[in-house]
Amino acid sequence: MARTMIILFLTACASLVLSSASRYPRSRFKAAVYEHKVILPEPSYIPVSRQKALSLMYKNLAVYRTQTEAAGRQNVDILFFPEDGIYGMMLKIRRQVAPYLEYIPDPRKESWNPCTEPGRHANTEVQQYLSCLARNNALYLVVNMGDKQPCSIKTDPGCPYDGQYQFNTNVVYGPTGTLIAKYHKVCTLIRCANSMKQSCGLQFLLRKTRFRYLRINGTFGTPYVFPAVLLYRRWTTEAGAKTMDV
Repeated sequence: MARTMIILFLTACASLVLSSASRYPRSRFKAAVYEHKVILPEPSYIPVSRQKALSLMYKNLAVYRTQTEAAGRQNVDILFFPEDGIYGMMLKIRRQVAPYLEYIPDPRKESWNPCTEPGRHANTEVQQYLSCLARNNALYLVVNMGDKQPCSIKTDPGCPYDGQYQFNTNVVYGPTGTLIAKYHKVCTLIRCANSMKQSCGLQFLLRKTRFRYLRINGTFGTPYVFPAVLLYRRWTTEAGAKTMDV
């Protein structure tokens, strides 16, 4: 039986993919997108402390909380927040952005609910906050934030001098607060020529949800970096291997 797909482009963060498969009878959902006026950090080339970074991010997260609670009252199923909404786009140097990043585990390898298990990973205050927003309002939450992944300079020739990779990352939390997906943003064609390939993500990531599939990507421009057309072409051969029930 052929599948019919509808791809809804809601933000630069993610898309919902609906299928006509009979075992997913739900054909309607309510999605919301919030365009956030970011509270920005003060301009400075000197890195701030983690506590100061958290203080700034909590101001933006307070807005997220207000909007998430409003969405919950309106029975929204999935809520999207914009790219760089937690700390803005002013942090261009890796030393500047480092205090704002958190280690985000791979949900394909580890099931984690930051709201109910806050002590599992250190310095994950933002993830705990977001997880509880999703859990307390029983909706899917799609957010852009920064991920840091440790590496060894001794064993990894591409490892940066500070011992960590830094990623522009989209995360998705389910209605119970569980981290169900993360996606490292793909470099654009121009940036890929001048960037470490290790800091570029997959072209897209799929997660099976009650909407059928949630496709996550975060980029723009060409089919190379915004591969919606590839999703349809590779649906029958690769989609199954890239999905997870949530």
